[in-house]
Amino acid sequence: MSEGIHTGFDEQQYPHINRGLDGIVAFSTTKSFIDGQKGELIYSGYLIDTLAENATFEEVCFLLWNDRLPNAEELESLKKLLIEHRELPEAVLNYIKTTDKTAEPMAVLRTAVSMLADSDDTHGKYDEKLFEGQAIDITAKIPSIIAAFDRARNGKEIVAPLNEGSTAFNFLYMLNGEKPGKQAEKTMDLCLVL
Repeated sequence: MSEGIHTGFDEQQYPHINRGLDGIVAFSTTKSFIDGQKGELIYSGYLIDTLAENATFEEVCFLLWNDRLPNAEELESLKKLLIEHRELPEAVLNYIKTTDKTAEPMAVLRTAVSMLADSDDTHGKYDEKLFEGQAIDITAKIPSIIAAFDRARNGKEIVAPLNEGSTAFNFLYMLNGEKPGKQAEKTMDLCLVL
């Protein structure tokens, strides 16, 4: 062990420091609440069980961004925007194709998401509408990144996203190279909600 590097700390000297994240509050939010005693997870006032049974991934995204569920017109608009933003920039695709196939998937995802900033022309601008657009863009592209890396690391051709279907439908299509059935889509959508 190098001089000056410590693997622990003297609990007598620093009794106020907690190990790990025990007792640490990183920030507070109104977006979600966990009641460990009741076993409840709540998103913007809705029990996760209720959302899992009655809402789609796209509806839950809208809920988390707007603190309310969308009406039919708002939901269709969001779905269209997510479809329009699925395609990955060439630089991200090249990275996915050439990166180490044994790399940790989360590390690849993190790097690919960071690379999206290179194609974002809103640098230094602070506007709520711009933030909304960035949230939609990243949300649309994350499933594309995950599916593309999974195929690349398994020696398969990357499948381009479709200009139709839900996020769950498109993710499964890109992952497997064929359109999923209704039950598979519903199951994936539930996974995305949770």
